[in-house]
This record gives sequence, C-alpha cells and structure tokens, in this order.
Amino acid sequence: MNRILLKSKIHGAIVTESNLDYEGSISIPVQFLEMANIIPGEQVHVWNVTNGNRIQTYAIENENPAFFSVNGAGAHLFSPGDKIIIATFGHYNEEECTKHSPKIIIMNGK
Repeated sequence: MNRILLKSKIHGAIVTESNLDYEGSISIPVQFLEMANIIPGEQVHVWNVTNGNRIQTYAIENENPAFFSVNGAGAHLFSPGDKIIIATFGHYNEEECTKHSPKIIIMNGK
C-alpha cells in the first residue's frame, strides 16, 4: 500500500504580488525551492493563513529572494501581505513511510 505524506512545506511566506494577467502558478524564490526540494512545475498546495483561502497550482522559480507571487485565477484569493503556507505531498510505500521526514522551512517574516 502507498500512503500520501507531506513531502515539504514553506511555512509563513508573505505574498509580495498577486498577478491576474498570468496563466497561473505561484512564483517562489529559487533558494526556497531548493531548500524545500520543490522543482519547477511541481504541484503545490497554497494555504492563505490570513483569510483561509486554499488553492492547488504549480511552482515556478524566480531569482528575487523575497518575491512570492500568486498568479492567474489564484490572484483573486491572495493579496500582497498575506501570510501563506506552501506544501507538497508525495506517495510513499510502507517502508519509505517509516524513514520519511518532510522538509520544513519556517520563514521568519523578513
């Protein structure tokens, strides 16, 4: 049997831009993608701590170390200044489950 477990999480990021005129996705600084083991194009869940909205989309990278942009239709649900959690999940067999530890990145608000 396979189980779906949390693979990685970026907790407490702050939205810096909401861009309706984009085809979709969330733009995440490349260093945070690397720390959280998220690759461009990977499905991500984005949870808005500020207002409770949630979306599923895909990650794209950017070089600006402080730039998190929710794009496309999701921009209706997220505003600059909103605190968010970005999470990914993976499928693991029973043996992998016993050894699995998710990558958790806690942002400090700066």
